[in-house]
Amino acid sequence: MRKESVKRSDPGNPIIIAQSNSQARITLRKSIAKLTDNPEDISFFKNIQLGFEELKSIISSGIEIDLFATDTFVENSFNIFTFIKEMEADPRYWNVPLLVYTHAPDIEMFNKIRKDIVHLPFRILPITLDEEQVMDVIKGLLEYKDENRYYIELEAKVLAVAGSGDRSSLSKTTDLIDKHASKYGKVLHPAKVALLKGRLYYELWKSGGKKNEELLKDAENAFLEAHEGFPRHWETIFSLYTLYMEQNMIKKAKEYLTTLIEIFPEHAKFSYRMGKLNELEGDFSSAVKQYLTAAQAMIEEGVSGFNMNDVMEIVDASLDASKKMLADMNLTSYTERKTGVGSIEYMLVRTLKQNNATARTVLIQLTKKVSDDPDLFNKIGITYRRTGSYDMAMEMYGKALKLAPDNQRIRLNYSVALAMSGLWDVAGKEMAMVKRDNSEADDAAVIEMLVDVIDKKDAATLEKIVI
Repeated sequence: MRKESVKRSDPGNPIIIAQSNSQARITLRKSIAKLTDNPEDISFFKNIQLGFEELKSIISSGIEIDLFATDTFVENSFNIFTFIKEMEADPRYWNVPLLVYTHAPDIEMFNKIRKDIVHLPFRILPITLDEEQVMDVIKGLLEYKDENRYYIELEAKVLAVAGSGDRSSLSKTTDLIDKHASKYGKVLHPAKVALLKGRLYYELWKSGGKKNEELLKDAENAFLEAHEGFPRHWETIFSLYTLYMEQNMIKKAKEYLTTLIEIFPEHAKFSYRMGKLNELEGDFSSAVKQYLTAAQAMIEEGVSGFNMNDVMEIVDASLDASKKMLADMNLTSYTERKTGVGSIEYMLVRTLKQNNATARTVLIQLTKKVSDDPDLFNKIGITYRRTGSYDMAMEMYGKALKLAPDNQRIRLNYSVALAMSGLWDVAGKEMAMVKRDNSEADDAAVIEMLVDVIDKKDAATLEKIVI
């Protein structure tokens, strides 16, 4: 029986399979053997990180990959989520077909995986012994690879113009988009074409000092056209959210961000953005809940797979919003005032406690990745202080000070924790050092107040100052 051949740019292009499940490896090998005349050019790996190292080596050699098939490996520090982020960060990988062949392809897992995919040709498939089914999915994926190639080529040209801010090239560029869409109409979805035009108009509007209202309107119309043609396309929805945020149209921006969270309920950055919108509206309770969701999502995926700046952005927003909530409720920690179970205050304090504990978990995970950052230990100390765990707070501030002995803000926090533990004399000496070495004029009044409060051993006032 003659093998059914798939169109390949090079019959020798390699295929990488990163699978720990032996039956899955066998099924993939058999299915691929029926699709190609060169089934021997397959590399097998038992984890996704080794497969990615092989992929990097091949791509660096200028060779194209026909297929990368893998499982989720969610128990590993380098898993499907970190893999996709690495792939999306480098245009060299944007046309590598990715098949996630897994035992866990429910809708939640599917959404978690695809939330970071913008350029990669991608399919997810339950592990099955049906080789024909596997073949059909792989064929569809390789066909989509061709569609993706045309779009990526066009996108690169369009975004180069958008990035240059050259408005004189606008007409020429839109003509290029229309010609490309006409030539490859069978594989380029009209909604993606409209989205690309919208991105062009929007970027040129931004680069021109945001004065051309006609460009802005053209961008909005193009995004809405794309949205009508493909209502659940996350990139289009995100573009509309961004456009309305730029115009400070919070209500409309929130509408599209809500849709993004419905599609990707575990997406940390979307929940974080909703938290910021809640804060703009003065709803700190809802903001804290969104930051809690964002932090929990990061923990579930593995904090090490996230950019550290992104993680700290969410943690800082979470701690700041919690501080504002405490002040609004006239509380200085999460341990004060016994309220009835089920009361509004009880529920709010419970959310604050959960948020504080989750932020601490994220920070502790980060210290395993970056063990010499004093800010991490300082913030862990804050989370302990807010629950009244002053001994643990002192320990964390102490670690931070060993890494940054000249950081007077950390020493201030250390001094406060000492005082709250009843070590007033030691706290006074530490605070005297802070006052002596402080170089920030804005901090001088607060430091003077704290020196006075610690000297008087006034615990109640101290708690209100620092929250």
